[in-house]
Formats: sequence, C-alpha cells, structure tokens
Amino acid sequence: MILLIGNSTIFLQHQLRKPVVVPTIIEVTDSSQNALEIRYITNNSDHRYVKYLQAEDVQLPIVYDRMEQENLVNGFYYPFDTSQDLRYQNVRLAFFQLDLNMMKKVMASKTVYLVLNDGMKLPAPIHFTRETFIDEKQIMNNSYSQSQHDSEQIISFILQQDAIFEAFYVPAALEGKILLKEWRLNDQRYTASDFPFSVTKGQRLEMTIQLKEAPLDINTSIGFSGLDGYLTKRLYSQAYFTTNLVKKVRENNE
Repeated sequence: MILLIGNSTIFLQHQLRKPVVVPTIIEVTDSSQNALEIRYITNNSDHRYVKYLQAEDVQLPIVYDRMEQENLVNGFYYPFDTSQDLRYQNVRLAFFQLDLNMMKKVMASKTVYLVLNDGMKLPAPIHFTRETFIDEKQIMNNSYSQSQHDSEQIISFILQQDAIFEAFYVPAALEGKILLKEWRLNDQRYTASDFPFSVTKGQRLEMTIQLKEAPLDINTSIGFSGLDGYLTKRLYSQAYFTTNLVKKVRENNE
C-alpha cells in the first residue's frame, strides 16, 4: 500500500495540468512559402491533438504526415507525430505551411495559440526574427556546420571575398542563450576580445558557439557582422528534452 501510494504521488507530480508548447525562435524569409514547426508536450495518456493554429482572426490547419483519420485508433488519436518519448510525456510536432502575407498576419498578432481538438487553446510562445538586411548584405561564402556535442556547435565558412568583422551577430531573442566561445583563422584561436578582425578571400573561418541550456527550439541565423556585411549561417537546434527541461517549459508556460 505504501509503495502504491508513493508511486501514485510521484506519477501525479509529473503530470501536466494541460499540454505546454515549447518556445520557438524562427527566422521568416521572403519566400513564397514559410513553414512553422512547433513542438508541444502532452502527458502520455492524453489523446488530444492539435487541430489548428490561431493568431487573432487567422486560423491555420495543421499539416499531417498522413490523413487525420489514419491517426485515429479505436476512436483515439495515436500520436504518430511524437518526436521524443519521456517516461511521463510525449514531445509532439505541429507543422504548418503559410505564404508570406499570412505569415505577416501571424507575426503582427498579439497572441498565438495551438488549438486542440476539444477546443482548448495553448499559448504558443513564438519569437520571429526577420532581418531582411542580412540577405541584402550577405557576404558570399561556402559554409557547413557540425555538432561537437549537445551544447556546442562548430560552423565553418570559406569566404569568397575580403571582409572585416566587428561583432558576433545573434538575434536579440537569443542574446545570452547563444555564446561565441572562439573562432579560428589559419588555425589561430581568437575570442570576443579580438574584434575587429579581417579575413581574405579563400580563407577558412571557423566559429565555435555554445548553446546554453534553454527550453526553446531555434531556427534562425547567427554569425559575424561588419561594415562589409553579414556572414551568417542558419542554425537549427531542437531542445533536447529531459525531465528538467520539461519542468522549465512548464514554468515558462504557467
């Protein structure tokens, strides 16, 4: 009886009162189609699912990998959209497609919600970045990135022009969450105290960044900036979920 009560208490402590949405930072482009990938967390026993996104008078239906009815098993929704399984929760994905005009309406909305099939509205903390001047002043380069481990990434650039850089560029919403650890030029290590610095055409510039633990998903550009323009790379990173991060997301939503 004591074990039963103890297990039940632990189970209830880990249950969400309602699903919670993972904070998302996404860069908007001027392309004809934009995509919104928004992850949300539900209890394993919660059979509800997202029907659409609501941003004031805008309603966007969710895009399913398969027909909605194919996800229903014996009348209950089977979460084929699950991206991660935790002991008590599922991390699930809601995907939306929209053109630029519709995206502008969503961006201008004061409140954005994911709406479940039973009508419950979940506040969706989405932070949009749309630095169009970056595209206009992008320094030509070839780039690629690799993960060193979960909290650190290396991004390499080979420049196709000479340039001088004066600062590390990161969207305002990510200040303090993405840090420049160092960069390498000609295998020489530098840190933020070494700005400004110059790079000549054909040289390889390698940047190492640190992602501080934060309960958010990232899909935006970071890099270097200077009078000659911006040297940026799109960074895509989904928060790796542990029980501690579920707790942080829950606290942010509540």
